[in-house]
Amino acid sequence: MARLDAATLHRTCDPTAFDFDTTRELEDLEQIVGQERAIAAIRFGIGIEGVGFNIFAMGPSGIGKHHVIGVFLDECAPSEDTPPSWCYVHNFEEPGAPRAIALAPGRASAARDTVNELLVEIEVAVRSVVEGADFRQRRRELDATFDARHEAALDAVAAAADEQGLVLEQTANGFAIIPIVDGEPATPELVATLDDAEQNRIDDARDEVSALLRTALEEFPTWERERQHAVRDLQAAGVVVAVAPMFERARDDFFDSDEFVEHLRDFEASVVRDPSPFVPADDVDRPTFEYPQSLGAQRFGVNIVVDHDAEAGAPVVYQDDPTWENLHGRVEYDGGMGGLTTNFALIRGGSLHQANGGYLVVDARKLLADPHSWEELKRTLYAREIRVPSRSESALAPRALSLDPDPIPLAVKVIMVGERETYYALRELDPDMDELFKVMADFDTHVPRTDDNVLAYARFVARIAQTDDLRPLDRFAVARVVDEGARMAQHSGRLSTQMRLIEDLVSAADYWAAADECDVVGAAHVERALSEERARNGRLRDAMLEELTSELINVATSGETVGEINGLSVIHFGASAFGRPTRISVGVSPGRELIDIEREADLGGPIHSKGVMLLAGFLAHRYGADAPLTLSATIAFEQSYGPIDGDSASAAETCALLSALSGLPIKQSFAMTGALDQRGRIQAVGGVDDKIEGFFEICRLRGLDGIQGVLIPQANAASLMLRRDVVDAVERGEFGVYAVATIDDAMALLTGLSADEIDRRVRDRLKNFALAWSKSRFSHND
Repeated sequence: MARLDAATLHRTCDPTAFDFDTTRELEDLEQIVGQERAIAAIRFGIGIEGVGFNIFAMGPSGIGKHHVIGVFLDECAPSEDTPPSWCYVHNFEEPGAPRAIALAPGRASAARDTVNELLVEIEVAVRSVVEGADFRQRRRELDATFDARHEAALDAVAAAADEQGLVLEQTANGFAIIPIVDGEPATPELVATLDDAEQNRIDDARDEVSALLRTALEEFPTWERERQHAVRDLQAAGVVVAVAPMFERARDDFFDSDEFVEHLRDFEASVVRDPSPFVPADDVDRPTFEYPQSLGAQRFGVNIVVDHDAEAGAPVVYQDDPTWENLHGRVEYDGGMGGLTTNFALIRGGSLHQANGGYLVVDARKLLADPHSWEELKRTLYAREIRVPSRSESALAPRALSLDPDPIPLAVKVIMVGERETYYALRELDPDMDELFKVMADFDTHVPRTDDNVLAYARFVARIAQTDDLRPLDRFAVARVVDEGARMAQHSGRLSTQMRLIEDLVSAADYWAAADECDVVGAAHVERALSEERARNGRLRDAMLEELTSELINVATSGETVGEINGLSVIHFGASAFGRPTRISVGVSPGRELIDIEREADLGGPIHSKGVMLLAGFLAHRYGADAPLTLSATIAFEQSYGPIDGDSASAAETCALLSALSGLPIKQSFAMTGALDQRGRIQAVGGVDDKIEGFFEICRLRGLDGIQGVLIPQANAASLMLRRDVVDAVERGEFGVYAVATIDDAMALLTGLSADEIDRRVRDRLKNFALAWSKSRFSHND
């Protein structure tokens, strides 16, 4: 065991090692600090073109994953080929299945403009045809021909009626067949006065003429259809000549797209076949055609889904809200006229359309928030085509018209960004994960504290100051930021890669420099930023310290007690973490049961229970080799009312148990942390800095007496990064930090006796327990 000197408690960055005065002199850092493994994985994932080599970038939030990905994509995407643009057009053969057409980058807008111009030109051309003198004359002749056919048919019926002594008259409600009596049309009353024979003759004649009339009228709809077809053919004959040159010119402009040329042919055929959308209604003075207010917009327009700049390279899309519709697009609906209707012009593209041919970056947690989005993304990646969902699952009426647009071929590299837990959970629960995301980019939470990485830290700070328009930092401030980076990593030989926290620290230090009206951020401003943050987040810590100092929570920092020791734990509340001392007590008696009160009360977690079982293993190894142990012990965390987990208290629990067995009191001026193994060795634990500082705080508030201190595993001694006030107290001899390697070392320090003497007392007590247990068993058997 060794009392650590102040120099080993905090590895200070030497500001004189920097060859700059302020960060204004430093070059910008192109990458983030360290992360060579993750960078290599991202480089590989972006470069490889195989199926399923999408990337999952994993690591804690704020570590710089998006930044690294952005740097690589900004570097490679502009030099890659620009993917085609995509649009939807009307399908003249199957209107419910709009056609998807690929065009060269930047050409979709030209296609839309060409069609818009065509629509205006067609309107003018069709008007010139249907309003021309030749067409009107031929239309009059055509109408006259069909009118004459109608008149001839009616004249034949009228002649037949005349032969039968009847007359055919047209009324407001149709036709009437009236008998002639005495040369005049007879009223029903007059007919009723005639004899029966005459009435019967009139009825028979009327039935015969009615049959002839009915036959003639049945022909009228057929003749009207023939007339309409003839008019349409007449229009088409003129329209085809009028529009052919403009369509030919449009097809020549898009010779590089066979699909769009084919669409223009279908477009022309539809206009020639049925120019009615462009024909002005009779006796109506319509305004000049304006796209897209006419019916032509819904049938002939171009709906651009994505139109890439020809010089942009591969697209890079960051989707912050990866819902199903935001990824795959949607079909919108028009609720006019009391119903829901839609058409190809209401198809909207999604992020997959925008990123097609390039890269799509999504947040894994947000994507998985809607399981349907994850399942649809997998289906799309497997199929390698994008299908626009025709209807949301939510609230559209079941009878709403839906579309089935053509799928668009997909070639995209998806980069999911998330935490490690998300990645491993997906791999465990979803077998598709390994097929679709074959590249894992694992971001480290810390990097070695080398000279190169320290300089990279300084350059990162310089970039923050420049990018966020902050004051430059002097070398002393940078050194203090480096020290804090080591504290964040909880290791003096490492630096945290939680760069967002470093950025927040630099911004806060700039604020305090502004408050002091300084042009350069100094170490004092960094220290002020840290202390103010501790104060802002310190309500719970201060409440705990108040309870400790007022002895509402019973933790002793002086005196000696048998079977009791101060254990240490770390409490996390959001961004705040602080060490909390806890009294651990042990009671012993003859028996054969080791009771972990926390576990029995369902407060102990599995790792804590493991620590207690390791304690039992240590006792069995050391004291139960020759005979079974006859020991009953209860272990408890006093005044602990919440869940407890972790094995960092197992060494302290063992010391308390040995104290109870030996009858030797433990000095309450010490607190202890460390994990035990079955051979009595004390192993490293986490959060040592916070634990030491937590016990230091309570000792400082009660008064430092020079004998107070903390026992830590020897393996943690080289990694300490304690606060300056703790280090100063150690340097003045007011507080101590001790590194211990074994339980024997710890017990010698805690009791002041040698390991052999402690061991002898424990064995004697266990022998007494065995004798008492044997007597009780003998008496019981009697």
